[in-house]
Amino acid sequence: MQPSLMMRTSEHQENFIFWNCGRGVFNKKVFIEKYIQQFKPSLFFISVCDLKLTHCSGILNIEGYSIEISSTLETKGKGRLMAYVSPRFVRVKNLEEKGNDILVFDGPSERVVGVYSGFHTLANETQNSNFMRLISNLGKVLNIGKRVIIGGDFNAELSKANYKSSTLMDWQSEFGLKQIVSGITRERLVVNTTQSPQLDLVFTNDPDCLTSEVINTESSDHYLIKVNKREFSEKVETKKRVVLDWKKYSENKLEVDNVRIQSSNSLKVLGITFDSEL
Repeated sequence: MQPSLMMRTSEHQENFIFWNCGRGVFNKKVFIEKYIQQFKPSLFFISVCDLKLTHCSGILNIEGYSIEISSTLETKGKGRLMAYVSPRFVRVKNLEEKGNDILVFDGPSERVVGVYSGFHTLANETQNSNFMRLISNLGKVLNIGKRVIIGGDFNAELSKANYKSSTLMDWQSEFGLKQIVSGITRERLVVNTTQSPQLDLVFTNDPDCLTSEVINTESSDHYLIKVNKREFSEKVETKKRVVLDWKKYSENKLEVDNVRIQSSNSLKVLGITFDSEL
């Protein structure tokens, strides 16, 4: 008798990229093409792209991807967040509140959200109220029964005690999310001092199925954040088992066979108790 045993094996497959390109996207086109060719992401979010309506031409097009730009292109005259999108994903624009640099996409098994929290506010807003409006928007995109990945430049360090970090931690706790990026994500020299904060973050409700990489591209002072989706496939593995009729066993024969069975890696007796009087 050889029962089948189901085991889970993992492979790295689909990935998503979050990157603050720094000071506009046009002079970064060659790097973007390089990263897309190298990593083949399903979604590539780029913040601080600084796109205006007059910029929306074919010069940024890359074969196999469409381009989407956040709604601030309309409300503020400049889009600060863009994404290269593979055909597997569809934009859910009705979940993006105007005035926020946020892009929401649904795929076959997850929702992926790109975010940029900058320092430009709407009229009569403070930095704190502007950030709270973004977090409120992110709460709405989480109202879905599947994996959610939310990433980008939040301009907030969770290790520091301030309004942004405490707001993020409360939001993370409320929705049962985990931040999966480790280490610094930006490095720059300011007045002979190196600043190395962790500003680029990725939150998810399914951390066991994701891994993250922080990659120094040297084409921006922000590192590139690559999130890999760990796919699980079912592999059938057959293990041999021996079924014994205990009624035919004497105590001496049992001792002999136990020695033989225990010396074999492929055989095991599980949960059997023998009465020495039989």
